[in-house]
Amino acid sequence: MLREDIQNAIKDAMKNHETDRLSTVRMILAGVKEKDVDARGKGKECAADADILSMMQTMIKQRQESAKMYRDGSREDLAAKEEAEIAIIQGFMPKQMNDAEVEEAIRTAIAETAAASVKDMGKVMAALKEKYAGKITLYTGLEYDAAAEKNFDGYEYFFGSGHVLGGFYVDSTRERAIALIEHFGGAEKAADVFFANYASMAQIPEVDIVGHFDLLTKYNEQGALYDTQSSWYRDAAFAAMETLNAAGKIFEMNTGAISRGYRTTPYPSPELLRHLHDIGGRIVISSDSHSASSICCAFDLCEQIARSCGFDELWYFNGSGFEPEKLS
Repeated sequence: MLREDIQNAIKDAMKNHETDRLSTVRMILAGVKEKDVDARGKGKECAADADILSMMQTMIKQRQESAKMYRDGSREDLAAKEEAEIAIIQGFMPKQMNDAEVEEAIRTAIAETAAASVKDMGKVMAALKEKYAGKITLYTGLEYDAAAEKNFDGYEYFFGSGHVLGGFYVDSTRERAIALIEHFGGAEKAADVFFANYASMAQIPEVDIVGHFDLLTKYNEQGALYDTQSSWYRDAAFAAMETLNAAGKIFEMNTGAISRGYRTTPYPSPELLRHLHDIGGRIVISSDSHSASSICCAFDLCEQIARSCGFDELWYFNGSGFEPEKLS
């Protein structure tokens, strides 16, 4: 039905000599053909409507950003052109659901899939995507631990992180953090192994984002256990950061420890962020939420710290990849 609507729109625009509308709809059709090529490469006959709608949502977002840029530059004519194209693209999109409708859809999906725990979240997401394509925008990501088995099927983006080191969970309790240091014979060796573990993810192409890069310091704010200003710590952290950045990985500013009361600043530390900026690194902001109440926790603080470290843009997932957006 969606493909027919696009084809009919081209015929109507040609018949009515609507050159601007024709140009925009042809751009949509070209995008559909690209999606079909991608789908055939994955063994499918053609792209699903959900993939086409996701592509059109990306087209809308790109034009919204361009319109803002033109308007900021006092080019109202070009901004109006972008907004006219947005209106045409939106004409092919289903009506977006409001918050109450989304909540009801989620409750229904949970019941229909018999989801009982967070492990069933994938089933719920898949059901929502299939039933409400274009009405709800959902992207599924996975946090991959360096100690875990590799399974990258069914997800659209991936965080790479390291929670386990030498049989110890790095971030479970302060007592275990101390035991981990003792296990390795001191903080210097523990840091060497920890950051080497992170650096190994440079070899995993599926990993897009480096999660909580200095998680090792969860219980070490203000140097409670060891000095992160020491050359041995900085050398290990900088070396791993440079390896991961050279592999094209994006780094996460993570506020999870803030929302759960363990830290007052996000991961990574400002010093590491300054080094990341100096080597041309990229950042995203994430709340690492374990509950709805902590979503977007301390994002204003993250933006403030990012600016102070020299960053002027953040990176966002757009459904098919990552793109930058200027810090406001």
